[in-house]
Amino acid sequence: EAFLNGVESKRIASSEIHPSVVRSLLGSKDDYVRNRATAVIGRFRESQPDKLKLIGSKRRMALEGAADLANGREVARKTCFTCHKLHGEGHEVGPDLTGVGRSSIDALLANIIDPNQLIGKGYENFEVETKDGRVVAGRLLEETATHVRILSTGGKEDVIAIQDIESRRVGE
Repeated sequence: EAFLNGVESKRIASSEIHPSVVRSLLGSKDDYVRNRATAVIGRFRESQPDKLKLIGSKRRMALEGAADLANGREVARKTCFTCHKLHGEGHEVGPDLTGVGRSSIDALLANIIDPNQLIGKGYENFEVETKDGRVVAGRLLEETATHVRILSTGGKEDVIAIQDIESRRVGE
């Protein structure tokens, strides 16, 4: 409990906590610890065997293959930076990648290949369906008695009046 309170009070990003600690807390048999960890850190799920196999394959490729930095930057620009920032480039829909999740080749590959393994608190995918059938999904920035404000892929911000909402949920 002291650890979780310290994490919350310092606003430490979930990706700054060693994965084994995250697994231990979120998989605890103690309901209080597990629920508190989920509330503070976010949701976690183990990687599927196919993702683990792909991570192993890409690890070998990254360590033994030739780097193409220009191509890698272009891939990141088109896929990663639509939701994440890295050294000031990109959007803030998901967590800033500059200082977290890149501590080792294994952490980096796990975050790239299975990015939804750990969804940090505050970065859940919030989905709204409006009464006219429109669906808006992204990070919930604000929820008031009159509206919700959502930040979507590419940095697009939507403000939706509560009276226009048919349904809303936190997605997987």
